[in-house]
Formats: sequence, structure tokens, C-alpha cells
Amino acid sequence: LGGSGCSDWLVLMPEDSTIEEEFWQNGNQVESVVRACYRYMQEDDFLQRVVLYGELRSDEVQNGSAISSSETDIVNANVRSSNTWCNWAPFYEVINYCNKVIEKAPGVMEKDANFNEATCQAYMAEAMTIRALCYFYLVRTFQNVPLVLTSSKTDAYDYNVSNQDTAGWIAYYKLPIEVDAFNSESYKTVNQEFYVLDNMIESLQTAIEYSVLEWDSEAETRGRVTRMAVEALLADMYLWRGSVLHTVSLVDAKSDYSRCASLCQNIISEAGEAEMEQVEGEKLLSQVFYSGNSSESVFELNFTTSGHANNATSVFYGNTNKSRNPKLMAAAGLAAEYNPNLSSGELGYDYRSKDFFIPSTYRIFKYEGQTPASDFGESSYTYRGSSSQANWVFYRLSDVYLMEAEALAASEGNVDAVVTLCNKTYIRACTINGEVQDSLSHADYSSPSDAQKLVMKERKRELCFEGKRWFDLLRLVRRRGETAESWDLIESRYEEDVTTIRNKMSKVGAWYLPIYHNEMSINTRLRQNEYYEGQGD
Repeated sequence: LGGSGCSDWLVLMPEDSTIEEEFWQNGNQVESVVRACYRYMQEDDFLQRVVLYGELRSDEVQNGSAISSSETDIVNANVRSSNTWCNWAPFYEVINYCNKVIEKAPGVMEKDANFNEATCQAYMAEAMTIRALCYFYLVRTFQNVPLVLTSSKTDAYDYNVSNQDTAGWIAYYKLPIEVDAFNSESYKTVNQEFYVLDNMIESLQTAIEYSVLEWDSEAETRGRVTRMAVEALLADMYLWRGSVLHTVSLVDAKSDYSRCASLCQNIISEAGEAEMEQVEGEKLLSQVFYSGNSSESVFELNFTTSGHANNATSVFYGNTNKSRNPKLMAAAGLAAEYNPNLSSGELGYDYRSKDFFIPSTYRIFKYEGQTPASDFGESSYTYRGSSSQANWVFYRLSDVYLMEAEALAASEGNVDAVVTLCNKTYIRACTINGEVQDSLSHADYSSPSDAQKLVMKERKRELCFEGKRWFDLLRLVRRRGETAESWDLIESRYEEDVTTIRNKMSKVGAWYLPIYHNEMSINTRLRQNEYYEGQGD
């Protein structure tokens, strides 16, 4: 978001409620709180959880030398509610600031004649979208979480809200008051997960109407919420909800898949009008993950050299120039997944197989890398300098193509269309000096099952280390209604206690994390996730 440092634009809200009411006097103050929403996402506690929740247990990584015991416990399905990574407070801190904007911004128009409705609505759209993004991470990580739509009077949230809110479901879904939402077959899909998702989906539908197409600068258009960013998040939510519904009501699931695909098509159309496009394969690392704010970026969290540091990627992926050993490294078998048509001993031709990680050492190079090897088979890699900061990419065009592909594949739609969408990313990465080296053959993917497996493989190749893979695997678990297929993908991570871990991971609840024990002590209305009940701290 530019600026020379966090103190230039981060406004901490007064903790006294009377003083806070006096704060909301003009549009500049509203904008400062909106920017604080982004600023709190830059905090180590927040962004490191984004990386950890999306990558730590996935099949595209292995343990690095710097991994901690608390992180290893999560990998080994030995996580307890006392594990500090289960503390969701950083997400609710951001949510609290978003709630403040949504509540207070409309009233400022009466006090500041220069603060017009369009600007107010754009700021509210940012807050609604960031809040929905936070809840999306929480739902996918913990499943049942408290839905808080009002702000706290202090920077720290201070709520006593249930994560099993039956009364809230009944009111929100306009159910008959006598319906037992826990047990009734008619309302078996009504639970806290759906309650939170549906509320956020509804708010995003409003945010689409409020949001801007672009901001004043390229960096802000990529680094702040725009209409395309709202649409991307909403498409992701529909894809998730469709997967959860898949074994309950295939008709409803297909409706959500259709909504996801339609939103993706909107984004692709809007991107064309905005002259957005995927960058060339040889420039993918340098433009998307080193320089940032590339032509294919839909929404990313901006960092600057003189501003707040992005420690999350260097802490988890390592950086020799920052004296950090990695907590996570690329899985040993990942390189073989990039060039499936190569014979043994042949050099690769997929830029991602040499630029996203270092093949000889398995060290992750995406985000913290500056200059990869100039050619396949070479080993000279240069990391970012000690003060260089990587932006964190939430959504880019590649992800949009692959979300649409997954939605079509999951609904057993047009298989050829799925392969065509996957080729958007595959061919881009396999084009050297304008010559296409390889493409995905339509003849190899003739069934819906083949198409679904293809999407999982291409998402892994394209989006590795971007905090998405574990959620891809969990989405597959929810769509199948069991864990076997996703377990088969991650089993190679384990060399010891494989049978024990497999037995644990055979339960869907084990794919989520427990609620932090401190939260359970503070908020007596919380109920521990069922899988972890009775396991202690």
C-alpha cells in the first residue's frame, strides 16, 4: 500500500468508547482504518498462519531443518488445543477493524460533506471483503467458528459468542422455531460452517456492487480490493461450499459450481478489458513473485522495502541472505510431476520446475527468490536481499482459470473445457523462446474422473507454496465424503508411524485444527471441535 512505514498510515483506534465516537469525523479517518485492516494482515502472526494453514500438512512440502516441535505435531496429526498455531486471534483482530468500518463509515457522510456515498461504499466493500477472507480461512481451518458482525470497543476482540449458534441459524435461514437444527433431516446442512459461509457470501454480493474497478495506481489496484478481487473470493467460496454440499445434495452442489464458473468467466472477461494477462513463463517468477503487482495479479498483499517486513515467506521457506533456514522444503517427488512426458535423464522444459524451487536441494524459491538458474540443469540461484520484501498473492489469473476448471470437473461438465483451462497455465510454463514444448493432450483425459485428477495435479504444479494446497486436499475430502483419496496424496510425507497417522487422518475432523484452549477458557460458549473433544490440552 505504499507509504514509508506503518506509522504513516496505521491508526490505532482509541480504546475509550467516547473518544472513539469522536474519532469518526471525516473520510480520511475512515480510510486510515481501512488501511489498518490491510496493515494487520501484514503482521507476522497473521501472515505466518496464512502460510502454515495452507501449506504445512500438504503433499507439496517436506519438513525443513528449522521446523519447530509445535509445527511437527500438526504435521503428525498430534496437535493439541494448547498448540499456539491454533490461536485464531490475529484473524479476529482484522475482523474487528473491518466491522468498525462497516458500522461507522456511513455515519461519517453526515459529518464530512466531501465524503461521498461512492467513496464510502468502496471503503465498506474493502472491509466486507477482507472480513470475508478472514472468515474463509477460519472456516477452512477450524470449520465451526464464532460469527461476529459487530465491533469491539477495543483493538482486541472481547466477545462471548458461540460457534454452535442454533438460534442464529434459525433466524438467518428463517426456520420454524420448533425445528431442531442439529437433528432434523430437513435441515441437516444447516450448521455453523454454512451459517458463516452464507453470511459472508451475502456480504460479498453487496461488496461487488460497492467495489471499484481500479484504484489510482497500479500497486493499489493489485494491492487493494477491487471488483475482480471480490469476485475471485466469492468464486472460491462457492467452490468450497459446493464441495461441502456434494455428498448431501448434488443438485445444490452443482448450482454452486455453476456460480463459481460464472464468476471466473466474469473475471477473465474483465481482465481482458483491463489488459490483464498471464506473464510469459520465463518471467513468471521475476514479475509475479519477485517484483509483484504483475499483469496477472487479481489481489495481493503489498509490502515495501521501507515499510513493514514480510517475514512469513522467509521464515517458512528460508532465505540465505536473511540468514534463515527453511521450516518447509519442496517435496522430494515434486520435480517429477512437472514434466510427465519426459524420459529419464532428459532436461526439463517447465519453467516452474526450476523457478519455484531449487531441484538439487529442494529449497523453495518462490517468493524469496530473486534470480533463478538461467537454464534447466544449472544450479546458480540468488535470493532476495536482506531488506527486500515479497508481496503475498491471494488471487491471480492462473488461480481463476483453475478454479473454473475444478468447478467444471466437479460437476462432471465439459471435460475438453477442463483440459483447455488447465492448458492455460501448463502451456504458458512450457513455452520457451516462443516455442511450445509440451501441452496437455485432450485424448489423455476422457472422463470426469480423469479431469478431476488433472485439475488437482495442475493446481499443485502452478500454485505450489501459495497457501492453497491443504485447502485443495480438504476440499477433495469434503467432496468425496471420506479421506482416502486425499490421504493417498499425502501419505508419501510420512516415513514413521504411518499406520497411526493414517488411522487418525481417516477421520474428517482430523483435517481441521482444534480450537485454542485459551479461547475455550475465555469464551465459555465455545464448543471444541468434535474430533478433539476429550483429548485434553
